[in-house]
Parts: sequence; C-alpha cells; structure tokens
Amino acid sequence: MQIKILPIIALLSLTINIQMPVQAQTQVVVVKDTFPGVGSIEQWQSSKPEFQSGMADMKVKQYQRAIEHFNAAITLYPYDHKYFYHLGRAIEASGGKMEDAESAYRKALSLRSNDWKSWHRLSSVLYVQKKYSEARDALGSALQLDVPPNDRTKLVTELATVTSMMSGGRSLDVQPLSDIDESD
Repeated sequence: MQIKILPIIALLSLTINIQMPVQAQTQVVVVKDTFPGVGSIEQWQSSKPEFQSGMADMKVKQYQRAIEHFNAAITLYPYDHKYFYHLGRAIEASGGKMEDAESAYRKALSLRSNDWKSWHRLSSVLYVQKKYSEARDALGSALQLDVPPNDRTKLVTELATVTSMMSGGRSLDVQPLSDIDESD
C-alpha cells in the first residue's frame, strides 16, 4: 500500500498489487483508488466492500443485487461520484426507471462535474425520456471535457442524432459506448 499526501488537497491514494495466477503465469492487477476528500476516510473505506460487491454483480448481470450493493455503499459514504454513476448504470441495465438513473447521474455530476462518462450516460437517459434539449446540453458538457478520441467521435455522432430529433428528425436509439471501461 502506498500513501501519498498531495500538498494542495491531501488525498489518500491506495495502490494495491495483487498476484493472480493465470495459466502458469502470474499477472499483476493494479487497483488504484483515491479518497474523494470529503467525509471520513473510515466511512469511505467501510463502503468499499459494498461497492466492490456491486461491481462484481454487474459483471455477472445481477443488476438488482448490484443496485442493492451500490445503495448500501452510498448509505455508508454518499460522497463518491463512482457509486452514483454505477448505480445509474445498474438501474439502466435492469430496465429500471430512467428517472431514477437520471437522478443517480445528476448526483454523480454534483460530486464530480468533470466526469464525461456521467455526462454521456445522463444524455442517454434524457434522450430515452425524449428530453432532447437537455440530452443535447449534457452531450455538449461531455464534449467540453477530456474525452478519448474514439469516444469523442461517438459522442459527436450522438449529438448529431439528438440535434436531428430536435429539428423533427426520425428517432434513433442512443446506444451506450461499447468500448468504455466500466471498471472505474
């Protein structure tokens, strides 16, 4: 475990190296997580097992269980934007109410407004709810951030689709970005 104190915001950064055997080889998996700097570090640490259980449930498509774990993590520590982002993803994947997913993404963005993935997912649920103007604005906010080039191209395409809908174009589904790493 490495602990770094940053002079400006005093954040705790944990790096954990885990040795995992993979077909007679050893693979090093690096898990890096940063204390958001709000609330107590003890509460944050106590919430991590619930969050990790939710992530594991997402991988095996147990979305209702994932929602329960993400909500439990949020109850223990309501200041980590990732908890709300992944709650929104689980709600969407489970076929839950888009209004609930929207609320989760808005909360994630209230905690970290420079997360382009949250802006993108917010735009998607707004689009599904036919809130085209808000969806366009959310995509615009995402595009103002540091988006990887391949994903930026997809966001620009989605922005064109939303803009077309606003001017009377035909409806196309806004597809999630398939190559986004959902592990963070």
